[in-house]
Amino acid sequence: MERFVNLRFPLAVALSVCLGITTAYFFTFSLIFWGVVFALLFAGALAFYFLPYKNGDALKTKLIFSLIFIVVFAFSGANFNFSVRNFENADLDGHTYEVTGSVKEVMETESGVRLLLEDLTVDGNIRAKLKYNAYLYVFDGADFDLGYKLKFTTKFTDNHSIYEGRLSSYNLLRKVKYTASLSASQIQTLEISPSIFQKANIFLRESLSQGLTGDQFGLAYALLTGHSEFIEQETLESYRMAGVAHIFAVSGLHIGFLAVAFGWLLTKLRVGRVARVLVIFPLLLFYSGVCGFSASSIRATIMVTVGLLTAIKGRRYDGLSSISASAVIILLFNPLQLFYVGFQLSFVVVLGVLLLAQPIAKLFKFLPAKLSTALGTVLSAQLSAIPISLSAFGYFSLISVAVNLIFIPFVSVLFITLMVLTIVGGIFSISYILLFPMNYLLMVVNACINAFDYSAFIVGGVVMGGFALTYYLCALISSGIINLNRVYKSISIVVCAVITVVGTLGLNIYENRLTKVYVCGTENVCATVIKTEKDATLIVSDVNYVYSVGRLKRLNSSGVTHLNNVIIMNGYGVDLQVFLTKLRTAFTLDRIFYYGEQKLNQETAVNKSFPNLKVFAIKNDGVLPNISFDCAYALDGRVVGCKLSTVNLAVFSRIDNAKPLDGLDKYDMVVCGYLHERVFAKLSPKTAISYLSSAVYTDAESTGNLVYKFK
Repeated sequence: MERFVNLRFPLAVALSVCLGITTAYFFTFSLIFWGVVFALLFAGALAFYFLPYKNGDALKTKLIFSLIFIVVFAFSGANFNFSVRNFENADLDGHTYEVTGSVKEVMETESGVRLLLEDLTVDGNIRAKLKYNAYLYVFDGADFDLGYKLKFTTKFTDNHSIYEGRLSSYNLLRKVKYTASLSASQIQTLEISPSIFQKANIFLRESLSQGLTGDQFGLAYALLTGHSEFIEQETLESYRMAGVAHIFAVSGLHIGFLAVAFGWLLTKLRVGRVARVLVIFPLLLFYSGVCGFSASSIRATIMVTVGLLTAIKGRRYDGLSSISASAVIILLFNPLQLFYVGFQLSFVVVLGVLLLAQPIAKLFKFLPAKLSTALGTVLSAQLSAIPISLSAFGYFSLISVAVNLIFIPFVSVLFITLMVLTIVGGIFSISYILLFPMNYLLMVVNACINAFDYSAFIVGGVVMGGFALTYYLCALISSGIINLNRVYKSISIVVCAVITVVGTLGLNIYENRLTKVYVCGTENVCATVIKTEKDATLIVSDVNYVYSVGRLKRLNSSGVTHLNNVIIMNGYGVDLQVFLTKLRTAFTLDRIFYYGEQKLNQETAVNKSFPNLKVFAIKNDGVLPNISFDCAYALDGRVVGCKLSTVNLAVFSRIDNAKPLDGLDKYDMVVCGYLHERVFAKLSPKTAISYLSSAVYTDAESTGNLVYKFK
């Protein structure tokens, strides 16, 4: 009797690990129902394994294998729970400490330089060496580099395991538990002692800087090390829209290029297979260290090494078993990887290529073999990534298949050539000669990417929800891993496809009809977005003199990419033109409203820079036109009152402490920043939300963008 599922032992172990981690996730965060469901799913799969599928099955073997599945299920779940609990229990509780730490990473951001600090020690309420890392934002410029040991006094903000309603896998993976902001003058440099990996990174950076300029240097540095901070945001966004920004994340692509290059060289030198692995693995691991031991580079190193080990005995390479073994190693070591989008994309894309590349290539058999194979590979990768891309980023690119077909073969040659020239040029101090031609080549690459507006090919704002499961089930049936005869297979594929399309369409129609309120709060920008079926309105409640719209940009993944109305409330004398310039990096805009007397000079400046924008001045108690819900100013522009579908919402800006709160309506929901306790106590709303951190009320600063839905 033929097996119903072509299930390899490594794949079964990997599935057991994933189920164990997922079950632990639900129980850890008190989602008991789903925890029970996934535990029963594992038990059911285990029972199904014991059903005989052919004569001669050894019961003893099945018992041993089942025991292995149970052990890895339990261990991975316990390991996940242990990791999350340790992270949560490492709070510093807002005390002030004298801190020392070493710079592991330097990143330019909109609000200044962000330093990732490791090897932290604190002296204050407690004296200890911390197990976790910290982000330190230096907002007035900083001349710190990798390996600098710093000393400063600050009050850390504790990060938590849940952020914006989901597991904060990025911070958990990087062990970033703490965050603080300081001026460069408040930080003392104790010593400069970079590690060997940091020295290698600095070597590559300095060698590149000798021969390349501007965006060419930024592109080359990002391609070699995964650090994209030297690329202009507009250029980086063009790469994202084209669907090729993955070249800036050191992952399977880069590690694979190096492994192939090293393998080719060692083969030419007649080095044996075992010796090849013993040489290639340390080199790949060292390169991962140069890139900061990023999760993606370690993941790719393990996957490539497992593939090399399976080939030692000369057996036919089994990609499915190899990637399953890689997943088991990675997740048993760090179960948090399962919830990291980089891990999800890496494995889903590789699985998609392994399972779907050949079936898709057969559809193009009328084309030359190499072209049909390339199409099968790229299409299978792109199709596999769609649900995760929509969930994590809010969009996917329709043109990325064509761009990757042209771009990736070229990048493979460019990467190896650039690496060799950079190392040789740095060693012999001739980078300015060797990299001179590369400067123009990279200039052409940037010009080609920037020459087109790829936003027309972006599909975004689509929610798949649970229908992503039927999408992937359709892919599994198509791949042949589930054994069905041709008729049942065709029927199953059609049924899954119809359920996915109709279900996703219905879900999006329902979601689009809801009124949604997004609340975003930081120390520099506090804002509320109201999205109805007809339009989207941004109420900017407070803007500091130094600000970043990075948090607002994350609303793009929720489908908010166009703002019909922007209402500017009080702030520290916000420069409307500068603010709109930053805002337009995240949204397209129609109308701008600002409180107060008309300022013709400001409107003129805005209209010159943004001729398509309409700017209006609104006085006290002014009713805002052309908005799909009732919305009016009150209290000298410090409050916006809105009547939504089912709730009355009040959005407060910075409030004068001496200002009375009389004459206000009763509101179902109130959003407020400073002095929120006074406002909430006076109005007693059903839902009280603070923009800024609060120990009592739900707040957007510490928990990320908050979302509320109303029918």
